[in-house]
Amino acid sequence: MFLLRKKLAKEEFEMLELFTVSYSIYKSNFLTYLLLSMFCGLPLILTTIYFPVTSVDPTSFETLESLTKWILKDSGKGLYINIFSSIFLDALLTVAIALVTESMIYKRKLQTSTALTNSLGFVIPAFFTSIMIYIATILGLLFFIIPGIIVFILFSFTLNICALRHSWGIRAIKYSIMLIKKRFFKAFMIVVFIFIFQNTILLTFMSGELNTREGLLSFFTSNILYYLFNGYFKVLITLFFLNLDYLNSDNFFDIVV
Repeated sequence: MFLLRKKLAKEEFEMLELFTVSYSIYKSNFLTYLLLSMFCGLPLILTTIYFPVTSVDPTSFETLESLTKWILKDSGKGLYINIFSSIFLDALLTVAIALVTESMIYKRKLQTSTALTNSLGFVIPAFFTSIMIYIATILGLLFFIIPGIIVFILFSFTLNICALRHSWGIRAIKYSIMLIKKRFFKAFMIVVFIFIFQNTILLTFMSGELNTREGLLSFFTSNILYYLFNGYFKVLITLFFLNLDYLNSDNFFDIVV
């Protein structure tokens, strides 16, 4: 793997190479990645079941005011519980997988417990940075959708920066933008592929209502598969970040205020 570290710092990987090398890393430490994904994924599955979001017809939101009213008054506590637990656990999973992946590149294997313990020092800054990202993305989506997509892609490396370069908030966002803006199309293609693949899994295996046995089983199956692949895709994004980070010869954090 140390040869991989040299290669990452020497040349920019093509998309196919990113996918194949990420798979190799994921496979070589599969149990750790699986346990991390399930540790963060299972609580989200349970909160969705026990704290469901109040169902509503999307066509009823004729104005932004009606949507705001539903979120603040009629959505129920399930919406808030699911949103904040999703943001927090996704931040924890991203940080843990980033730490494990960079350790693998340096020929060190982190155990699941060690990765989670080490993640605790970064998860709070990563959580607040995630909130900033979601707010910026939602605001962008309100302006004809495209700005929100652009923001989301430009901020894709932010949590990896929180974990691996010990920076968060605006500085992490600036560094993410700096790395991605010249490879925007490449990042766009990767993010779109991940989005389509993950949602295909959910739509393919999930059917029926959660209050039926068949619906509950399909919900568990689709989400377990979702988080299984989610771990691999987080390795992919981490490797993409590390490749561009190692190629960036200047010390960004010395020149950005």
